[in-house]
Amino acid sequence: MVQIKWYTGGQERGKVALELIIQLLKELDGTAYDDLKHVLAVYFNEIKTESGSIPLIFSRMNLDVSNVMIKNHIVLPENAQQTMKKLSQLNQLRYGY
Repeated sequence: MVQIKWYTGGQERGKVALELIIQLLKELDGTAYDDLKHVLAVYFNEIKTESGSIPLIFSRMNLDVSNVMIKNHIVLPENAQQTMKKLSQLNQLRYGY
């Protein structure tokens, strides 16, 4: 089982997400990924400007990324898969003790 780091607040999650999105954009090479890059760029700006609650932005981002990948039949390279997995894990919230 993968060990998940728990973040205390949305701002900390947002900073990590920005770094992961930048890394992911660098890993996606080729025109086949243009739509996915566009979606990631939109959410990069949303997270950077904190235009809403970070967990809500992450939820929307995960849905939009999934939809774009399904619609365009995108299969990520191995390194990008690992980065995307880390980005998706930021949306996991821990409640209680």
